[in-house]
Amino acid sequence: ASFPLLNTIINRHFSYAIAFHGFDQPGILIGGGADHALKCEIRSAIQQAISSNIAVKIATASDNFNGDNLHNIVNRLASCHNGIQIEQSEAARDKHWQQIAEAFVSLYDCKI
Repeated sequence: ASFPLLNTIINRHFSYAIAFHGFDQPGILIGGGADHALKCEIRSAIQQAISSNIAVKIATASDNFNGDNLHNIVNRLASCHNGIQIEQSEAARDKHWQQIAEAFVSLYDCKI
């Protein structure tokens, strides 16, 4: 109800969906409903792109921001549970936003 234009795309079932979020914890957390193999690919792509000491972690079920709920918009938009939610610390957003975005472009360019 807060985002009425989402109704225009909610039933399209995209191959992949990605949501970039900010959070107040250190590092980068990869969550969403996608399978573990895809999350590992994303972690590697981000680690290579940022070349820094910012930790890149795959969310577990116990992480508060794991994004794995089926009602999460990113999971509802992506077919076959290919939703990815990226939580980024302020340092990651401020210093590496472009490298992180380009890592996704590079990775998904081969998939779509």
